[in-house]
Amino acid sequence: MRICFSTRRFIRITTLIVLIGMLTASSLASPVRATPGFGSPVLKWQLGGCYSSWCETGWYSSPATADLDGDGQVEVIASAYSIFVLNGSNGALKWKMSSGHDRSQPAASNVGRTWPGIVVADVDNDGGMELVTAHSGGWV
Repeated sequence: MRICFSTRRFIRITTLIVLIGMLTASSLASPVRATPGFGSPVLKWQLGGCYSSWCETGWYSSPATADLDGDGQVEVIASAYSIFVLNGSNGALKWKMSSGHDRSQPAASNVGRTWPGIVVADVDNDGGMELVTAHSGGWV
């Protein structure tokens, strides 16, 4: 019984080594090349949503893109503490709201830093898109 177990184990390990070797050899044999027609990224705009002299730091959360108002133009939704909706074409601020609140409370204070990425979905099935963000202190 011990010989069969050792033999099976040897075969499994050998098979694994051969597969890894084949994958490595095939990746070395056919290098990845850039697709024609794609160039270097081009910066369209920067500092969208910043104040006149400073920007909120937001390296923890990822922005989202969606056509929130149905005008055919994609907006960029970003958040560090405040939630910013920017025109995707030029980076102009469309609107801003405090984290943990909705736009009906424009003077509210932010509840905390935005940690994960922003979710855009029709949460309540009313045909409109909602923004879902999560913040420090357990706020969603």
